Amino acid sequence: MNATRLLLVSAAVLGLPVLVPGQQRAPAGALGEPLVVIRGHVVDDDSGAPLARARVSTQVPGVATELNFADERGLFEVRVPAGSGPTLRVSKAGFVPVTVPAAAPRPGRGQEPRLEIRMSREGVIAGRVLDALGQPLVNARVRARRTDVATERDTAVLASALSTTTDDQGEYRLSGLAAGHYSVSLFSTETSLEMQNGLAAGRSALTESLLPQGSGKVSPEQLAEMNRLLKERAEARIRQLETPLAPGEVAVDVASAKEVWLFHDQIERRGGPAANVLPSNAAQSATAPGLGIRPDPGVVSGQVVGDAGGPMEGMSVELRRSGYLASGRMLEPAVAARVTDDRGQFRLHGVAPGSYFLAVYAAAEEPARAAYAPRFHPDRSTISEALPIVVEPGRELSGLSITFSPVRSMPLRGMVFDAAGQPRVTGVVSLAANTPSGAVALQVETRIGPDGSFEIPSVAPGEYILQAVGKGSSGVREMGVAPVSVTTGDSAPVVITTLRGSRFAGRVVFEGGAPKPLTAGFGVMVVPSDPAYAAMLSTYEGGFVGADGTFALTGLVGPGRLALASVREGWWIKSVLVGGEEMADTPVLFGRQDRDDVNVVLSSAGGRIEGNVVDVAKLGMAISVAVFPVDRSRWFYRSRFLRLPRLSPGGQFSMSLPPADYWVAAVGTSVEESAYGSWQNDEFLSALIPSAQRVTLEEGQRAVMTLTPVRAPN
Repeated sequence: MNATRLLLVSAAVLGLPVLVPGQQRAPAGALGEPLVVIRGHVVDDDSGAPLARARVSTQVPGVATELNFADERGLFEVRVPAGSGPTLRVSKAGFVPVTVPAAAPRPGRGQEPRLEIRMSREGVIAGRVLDALGQPLVNARVRARRTDVATERDTAVLASALSTTTDDQGEYRLSGLAAGHYSVSLFSTETSLEMQNGLAAGRSALTESLLPQGSGKVSPEQLAEMNRLLKERAEARIRQLETPLAPGEVAVDVASAKEVWLFHDQIERRGGPAANVLPSNAAQSATAPGLGIRPDPGVVSGQVVGDAGGPMEGMSVELRRSGYLASGRMLEPAVAARVTDDRGQFRLHGVAPGSYFLAVYAAAEEPARAAYAPRFHPDRSTISEALPIVVEPGRELSGLSITFSPVRSMPLRGMVFDAAGQPRVTGVVSLAANTPSGAVALQVETRIGPDGSFEIPSVAPGEYILQAVGKGSSGVREMGVAPVSVTTGDSAPVVITTLRGSRFAGRVVFEGGAPKPLTAGFGVMVVPSDPAYAAMLSTYEGGFVGADGTFALTGLVGPGRLALASVREGWWIKSVLVGGEEMADTPVLFGRQDRDDVNVVLSSAGGRIEGNVVDVAKLGMAISVAVFPVDRSRWFYRSRFLRLPRLSPGGQFSMSLPPADYWVAAVGTSVEESAYGSWQNDEFLSALIPSAQRVTLEEGQRAVMTLTPVRAPN
C-alpha cells in the first residue's frame, strides 16, 4: 500500500470544529465590550484544600459557553465582556456542583478580589434496573428529584446532573447530589412520549408485560399501577455526612445502594396472562436476509484521571473504528459516546468486535469540546501516536486508563494567493494533520475572505497541512498546500499559493470493440495517491466518455491514478499511455502541464478465475470472494487487480482479471464490493493471506478453484 496513505478523521475525532473560538479569543468580545478577567479559587468547603482541575463553565447571555479548568492550586481565570453578568458553573468529581453569579468589572477600576468557590462533598444514588424477566434494562433513563425543598427554584440544582441512563448491566449512578430526600423515577428511552410521573409508555420489555394483546398503548389504570410499583421501590434518602470523605468516596443510603426495580409477572396483560418477552438487551440472532448472524458485542471500560491526580468527571469517551475512503483511511464513530462518572469511570457497551481507537474529550458539546486538545489511548496527544485496542466477541476489555492534561487549542490564520500572485481566491481552506505515515485529513474547513485571509479558530498543537481550493483571479479552479506547525502560542500567519489545475484529455479504446450499450455514467476518474492532495477530489471536473471515446478532465493538481467509473462487468484497464509512457499503476503528477495525448485501453480478454465455495452456510453470513495480487505495490484504492464479488445463489463465482499472481479467498462479510474503502486496505487483505489460495493467471487462462469460507478480519 502507498506509504502516504490518508488517515481521514472527522472533526469530532481531533476536536477541531469549524469556526469555534477557543479561550484565547473568547467570543464574549462580540458583545462590543472589552474583555476583562475574573479570577477565582476553588476549595473544599470542609478542609479548605484546593481542588485541582475543577471544571469552570462560563455562561454569558448571547455568548457561547466557555470551558476552563482550574490549575493544580485550584486557581482559574475567565475572560468575559466588561459589565456583563456571567454565571460560573463549577464541578469537580466527588463534590456537589456549584452555580455562582458573578459581576464582570469595568475597565480601569483595578483588580477585583478573587472569587472563592467552596464545594461540599457529594452524595450518590446508585442502583440497577431489571425488566419483567429479571434481565438488565439497558439504556433506560433514571432521574432523581429533591422532595425536601420548599420551592421549584431550590430543585434546579444542576438538573442535568440528576439524570442518567443504565448501562449494559442495567446499572446507573447519579452523582453530584446534595444531602437530602430524593424521588427516583424511570422511563423508557424507546419513545419520546413521557408521562407526568416520568414513565414513558414505550414498547420495551419493561412495559410489554402490561400491554393488551396487539396494543402499543398503556391504559390509565395500568400506568397508575406501574407508577405505584415504581414509587414503592424508587424512593431513596441520602444521609447528611457526619465526617469528611476523601475524593471519590460517596455516601449512599445502604438500602438504596443497589436498589432493584422488578416488575413481577403477576401484573398480567388485559385478556390473558403475561406472554414471554425477550429481555430488552437481547440481541437479535440475525440481521437482514443474507447478512447472517451478528457476533456478540463486547465492552470497553476504564477510567480517566487528571494530570494533577484524581478522577476526571464529565469527560466524553469515544471509540472510532478504522475504515477507508477514496483518498485513504478514515475513523468512524463506533458506538455512542459515554461521559465519565464521579469516579472518572466509563463503560462503552454494544461494541462490535474489531480494532478501535479510544479518544477522550473535555466535553461532549461544542464549543467546549474544541477548547482543549483530546487525548488518545494509551496517553497520547495525537491520533498519529495512538495505538488501537482490540475488542473480542462477547468479552470485556477493562482496566484502560487515560490521563487528561488540559492543553488549549489555538487559532490558525493565514493568506491565500492564486497562481497570478493575487489574494483573490474564492473558496475554502481545509486542514490535515501531518504524520510520519502521511496526512491525517480532517473535516475542518473555513472560507477564504475577500482579502485572501482565513482563520481556523481552534486547532490543537501539532503538525498540519493546509489545503486551499477555489477559483483564482482568472476564474479557473486552483489548489495549493502548505505545511504548518501549531504550538501553544499564536502561530505565525501561513501563506498558501495555489496552482492552476491542469487538463488531462484523451481517448478510451475497447479491445475487440466496445460493448453495446455502454453503461450510464461511464467514464474515467482520478484517485489521489498523495493524501496531502485529497482536496483534488473537489476541484477537478469532467471525465465522462463521449460516444466517440474521448474524455477530458480539468482542474487536476497533485499526484493521482486513473480509475474507471460505471464500467460494464468484465472490463478492466489494460493500459494507460501518457505521451507514450505506461502509467496504468503509476501516479501521474498533475498541475505542471496540460496533456491531450492520453490513451486508455480497456480489455475483457484477460485471465478468468472461477469456481465454487463449499460449506456456504458454515459462517451463517453472506460470502464474497476476495481476489488480490501477491505484489503489495498494487494494493491501492480502486486498483484494477482487486475484486470482491458476491457468490451466485448456487455458490459459484467467476471474474475476468489482468494477468498477475493472485491470492484468492472466500470470506464471510457484509461488505459489498462497491464499498471499496471497507476492504481495499493493508489490514483487511493481509489478514486473508493465511487462508487464501495462490494462483498465477495468464492472458486467456482459466483457473478453476474450490474454496472454503473464513470470517472477514475485524
